[in-house]
Amino acid sequence: MSGEDSRIRSKGTSKFSDNALVPQADVLVCEEPLEIQIAGRRWVTVMRTPGDDFNLAKGLLFGEGIIANARDIQSIRHCSTVPTPEAEENILQIRLDESIHMDWNAQERHLFANASCGVCGKASLENLSKDLGPMPVNWRADLTSLAQMPEQMRKAQDIFESTGGLHAAALFSKDGDCIKVCEDIGRHNATDKVIGWGLSHDLSFADSILVVSGRISFEIAQKAWKAAVPILVAVSAASSLAVEVAEEANMGLMSFTRQGSGNCFGALQRFETTGGTSS
Repeated sequence: MSGEDSRIRSKGTSKFSDNALVPQADVLVCEEPLEIQIAGRRWVTVMRTPGDDFNLAKGLLFGEGIIANARDIQSIRHCSTVPTPEAEENILQIRLDESIHMDWNAQERHLFANASCGVCGKASLENLSKDLGPMPVNWRADLTSLAQMPEQMRKAQDIFESTGGLHAAALFSKDGDCIKVCEDIGRHNATDKVIGWGLSHDLSFADSILVVSGRISFEIAQKAWKAAVPILVAVSAASSLAVEVAEEANMGLMSFTRQGSGNCFGALQRFETTGGTSS
């Protein structure tokens, strides 16, 4: 595997064109399971694109409220004792700081509910509102700059160009500079990866903007709120519950951000037009 990019794989295909099937090579996005173990016990298995596994795990742990920062993780590594060589990079072993208590029963109930319950969003929103509260408005973002961020993120995606099959999440500074872009076959994974990267680098999320390549669901909006990111931008639509999160969190949300325009929700006072403020 040395020298190969674990995120992609070449595969022969047959392309239908001009009423004929033509053999050719294609580049596919890799999708493989990652089992995350805590203190030797399986916590969760996620399907992801290999790469940035440590940041993915950190983002997941942070999003689930298990850790407050990267220092709550004592050690993190890929498993070296596995049944097959292929599994070596697909099992992650984590040891948390001794001060962190894992309520395994609560975790199992919570993860099961997230996977199977269609009415959990409202209850989760109420809990988030109680636990986090609205975010203060300490700075404004220029809407013209925000409208350009998805394209800036797109240009920074190195794997999407060859596969066309990856989502991305990016962190921008409040001045409009692209800080970090992470890619994954899953929207939530890409978001967890970039938040995990921010935790690893002690990034001030309160002075950052989160940009995602797909739509904004409740889960994406909730991850932004938990990280205290005040502005969330997406290429595609926002769900009704995501907009409710933005309103409760006092977050600025911009959806359908394409070709210099977008739909703004939530805390409109976070936005300003060039030379002035938003209405």
